[in-house]
Amino acid sequence: MKNIVFGLYDVLIKGNLDINIDTSYLKELSTFAKENKINLYLVTGLKKDIGEKIIADNNLLDYFKEDNIIYISEDYHSYLSDLDLKLRNEKYKDNFNYCDDYLKVHFITKQKPELNQQSTLFIGHDLWTDAYYISKYTNANVVLINLTLSYNNKPHIKDINTLHVIEPNFNNLKDYLVNKKEFDYRALHEFARKMLHDQIMGSLNLGNIDFSKVIKKKEWYGFY
Repeated sequence: MKNIVFGLYDVLIKGNLDINIDTSYLKELSTFAKENKINLYLVTGLKKDIGEKIIADNNLLDYFKEDNIIYISEDYHSYLSDLDLKLRNEKYKDNFNYCDDYLKVHFITKQKPELNQQSTLFIGHDLWTDAYYISKYTNANVVLINLTLSYNNKPHIKDINTLHVIEPNFNNLKDYLVNKKEFDYRALHEFARKMLHDQIMGSLNLGNIDFSKVIKKKEWYGFY
């Protein structure tokens, strides 16, 4: 792997799942990355003024170059449709610290398209907002950490056996950097398709109609 992209909440710091996370491995990992010309990125999903304070309070500047810590920007907001932007503004009214999970996809595909390749590894924790988003909309690969494994940011104790779920430590992450791994997301995508279908059928129950367009909308608006 040439690049590692980390999520923030419930990956490097405590988040919705309210679980303390040991990130002592970051010191060894950042040293190894420098020696082997591997790029480390952190996608926060936060507005810059909020994110900078949280990053500083958690001493993450010791491990990531400042330019490799990614925040919400006006450029990102200009990319969104009017409906997307309206939905996010509603979220910010409820929670000024709202974390936008879609930023990771935008970062890989638009802001840093050279990362949009299989030699980029995304480290997350969520079956939906990490594994599904990344595997469906980018060419990067995904590893989830076991301590905070979740589905749509709610605890999910049973993983999908074709996904890579690990205990986060230096040796486990190094293994992905130096050894070739096979990634298979078919079971995840079938799981997501079934969950979407079941939720739509349960809420609409309109009989024999084509749900393909409805499902597409549900992917973006129904799960955050």
